[in-house]
Amino acid sequence: MAADDRRRLADVVGKKAGSANAGCQHGFGCHSRAVDAQVQADRGFYARIADAVDVRGVLEGMAARLAAERGVPSAVALQMQACIALGQRLVDAAAAAPHTLDAQRWSDMNMRLHTLVVQASGNSALEAALAFVSRTPMAGAGALTLQGAIPELETAFIRRAQSDHVNCVAAICGGAGARAEAIMREHAYRSRENKKVLIARLPKAAFGKLSPLVAAT
Repeated sequence: MAADDRRRLADVVGKKAGSANAGCQHGFGCHSRAVDAQVQADRGFYARIADAVDVRGVLEGMAARLAAERGVPSAVALQMQACIALGQRLVDAAAAAPHTLDAQRWSDMNMRLHTLVVQASGNSALEAALAFVSRTPMAGAGALTLQGAIPELETAFIRRAQSDHVNCVAAICGGAGARAEAIMREHAYRSRENKKVLIARLPKAAFGKLSPLVAAT
């Protein structure tokens, strides 16, 4: 899916650049129509992402609640806490030195933590449904954004994502199922909105700076 994400995002940027060039070559009228068509295409692309992320939020919220209600084995809780600790180190490093976010490590950690939560639910049907939904580009826990292109947004996104992770794991390990579910669903909502902001900012970003990083998921 990472490759699909890269191709789709590159295509979005490329089409926008192509629309701009067409406007210069064929006049403002053609340019305006091309831009309008591309705006509609981009809205459709985002709508598909948003729908999938919304469903993912419901499923992961359910997983978090079930995990809290079942109780998390100490070994699993320790693995979750290890993810939290690594996430905090990455956030601290990014805050201390801009443009130094280790996107791959954050993506791997995020995927690991979300997988632990889903597996802790003990519901194989839920796990299968989530795997299907996550096939949509940019909808899964290992999605993409632009590393370094919009650093102030990226740092803010992962800082909030880290806070969500801390609170969700605390709720799960504390047996607070309703709270864990609410946090996870809100976490997915913020992920959806973050992706909307990043896609909208693509024309202003440096083309080609695509790397694995979860947009606050």
